[in-house]
Amino acid sequence: MKKEVSNNGNSLPWWTWVAPFIIFYVSGSISEQLKVPTGSILFYLPIPIGIILVHWWGPRVLAGLLLYSLLDSSFWEVDRAPLNPIMITSDSICVFTSWYLFSYKNHGKAWLPNIINLLRFIALGIIIPITINSTLIYLSRYPNIKDINEHLTMVWTADFAASLALGLPALFFLTPGLERMGYSIQNGSEYVKPALGLRLIRQHLFEVGILFSCILLLSISLPLEKYWFIHGLFCVYIGVRFGFGLSLMANLAVFLITYAVPYFVLNITILSWALESDLLNIHFGMCLLSMTACITGRVISDLKSSERKSSLQFKELVQTHDELDRFVYSASHDLSAPLKSILGLVNVSRLEKDPTKYLDYVDKIEVSAKKLDTYIKEILDYSHNSRLEKTMELINVRDLINEVFQNLSDHNRPTEIELKIVDHEVPQITTDRMRVKMILNNLLSNAIKYQKHIEGHRPSVTIHAELKGAYILIRVIDNGQGIREEFMGKIFKMFYRGSVESNGSGLGLYIAKEAAEKMEGKITVESTYGQGSTFTLFLPKV
Repeated sequence: MKKEVSNNGNSLPWWTWVAPFIIFYVSGSISEQLKVPTGSILFYLPIPIGIILVHWWGPRVLAGLLLYSLLDSSFWEVDRAPLNPIMITSDSICVFTSWYLFSYKNHGKAWLPNIINLLRFIALGIIIPITINSTLIYLSRYPNIKDINEHLTMVWTADFAASLALGLPALFFLTPGLERMGYSIQNGSEYVKPALGLRLIRQHLFEVGILFSCILLLSISLPLEKYWFIHGLFCVYIGVRFGFGLSLMANLAVFLITYAVPYFVLNITILSWALESDLLNIHFGMCLLSMTACITGRVISDLKSSERKSSLQFKELVQTHDELDRFVYSASHDLSAPLKSILGLVNVSRLEKDPTKYLDYVDKIEVSAKKLDTYIKEILDYSHNSRLEKTMELINVRDLINEVFQNLSDHNRPTEIELKIVDHEVPQITTDRMRVKMILNNLLSNAIKYQKHIEGHRPSVTIHAELKGAYILIRVIDNGQGIREEFMGKIFKMFYRGSVESNGSGLGLYIAKEAAEKMEGKITVESTYGQGSTFTLFLPKV
């Protein structure tokens, strides 16, 4: 059996052993309040709640459920004493089966991110376990009861309706948050934002409010045994209109309106429509429509997600096409120009009669070769940034800055330039080292390259690193030439050169911007022409 650990690799908190018993006891007590004159209960809540908890915390919840069943066995008034162990363990067997078939055996994702996981959860996580539970109840409690088949069918539909209405919203909405806090054995949901949030509700608040108000009024004014299908149509419409998240909320609302509101608010304790055997078709119909609404909502959300991805991919394709056009145009010049210069210098040197001038030609050839080498390195950086996934690792900010600065010093840095590093309690961060190094290399290279060449000027570059809210900020501040205001909106574009003195390719800042966005960060710039520039890199904290 798998070791129960949270997504960060640590064991789950100790209280996840204790909390299940308390939760089962409270939910069982609520279930007892749902007794009807026949002695049955409308819904037995420990089963749907157990199905929720077992996919968050694993089989450890079975200890609390089994203990609750032992203490509460008298509630069931079991008639066949030799079979009491079956009755006592039936809930635990049901919950364990849900976990084993869905999470353990099929590696299901309990936050239900797609239609495949939803269908598997309904089949493996709900239908099969509650069918096993109904069978065990038949064997242990009701072998001699008249109309046992109808009664067990009512038990099955009640467990299915409760598990569907309560289980799906809890798993879908709460699993990502629990995983982020390290309170769930699920792995991967922390990177997923549920399709429904407060944002979606705010966007359609009036329409959603009207729809839910109408279904509440219809439920109060119309007899449910005749117009039960209205609830199902309401849930299906919500699923088609808004997708999976709101369809789950609609199912939950119908569940509460149908059972909880009449019982607790309106004090209707008979609820004969919910218990009479000749209304089994209503229960099956409502279960079927609820399941249809969930599946429809999941399909709609998946289609919308695919549409968004296709739209994003199309935009990326258009951007790539435009960049390729610009790249071919620029490369034809920037790659050939240094080569032509080298070839020209070689030809001129052959005509030169004075051997003492050969060294001047070699120096000029070296300059052209270094320019060509720099351009090729920038192309490789652009390629790596475009196709490589993020690789997170712990890095020391000061050490990385010094490493980049030292690499630049061999070729570009004047010996008199001063480097200052100020880190405000950010000696180490977890991030993509390759991309951060790429960004710092470009920012520092520019800060060095575009210094002022006037008498008395003391060039300096200051780097600040600090934590601010959800971001780590790294500022590169120089006292160089600065950037003209009319160029500020163009400097991050591909192949843009903002200075007549620029001899670069125009790729540096573009690559830096793209690399920051790959890490879900950004780069901003502030500059005063003639005084210097400040580039700020925002990196999300991990």
